[in-house]
Order: sequence, then C-alpha cells, then structure tokens
Amino acid sequence: MKTPEELNALKEEVETLNKKLRELTPEELEQVSGGATGTVKAFNNENGFGFIQPEDGGKDVFVHREPISRE
Repeated sequence: MKTPEELNALKEEVETLNKKLRELTPEELEQVSGGATGTVKAFNNENGFGFIQPEDGGKDVFVHREPISRE
C-alpha cells in the first residue's frame, strides 16, 4: 500500500504528464499515440478517465479525457 506522500508524488507526476500531453500539437499527439484507435470499454465521466480496447487487439489502454479526439 502506498503512503500518502507516495500518492501525492504520483498525482503530481500524472498532472505534469497530462499538462505535457495538452501542450502537444495534433500532429505530435498522433505521433505519440501511433495513430491508435479503438473502442471505449469503460469511462468515468466524473473523473475523466477510462479504458479503450485497441482495434489491433492489444491490451486495453488507459486514457484521460484531455487528449481524446471524437472522430
């Protein structure tokens, strides 16, 4: 079990990564994601995260609402 300090450090790390993702251009975001697409398996709208099952049959991917494109 993680200590409160470890959880806070993880939360800060996630927030930093999300900020960096939001700063990417659409072209950079596609490069980072490899242009992956899939089906939403579960999504927690209140917290803004969920899991996508890739079309290529790979493992489910954790996603946050900020970088999601609705095409």
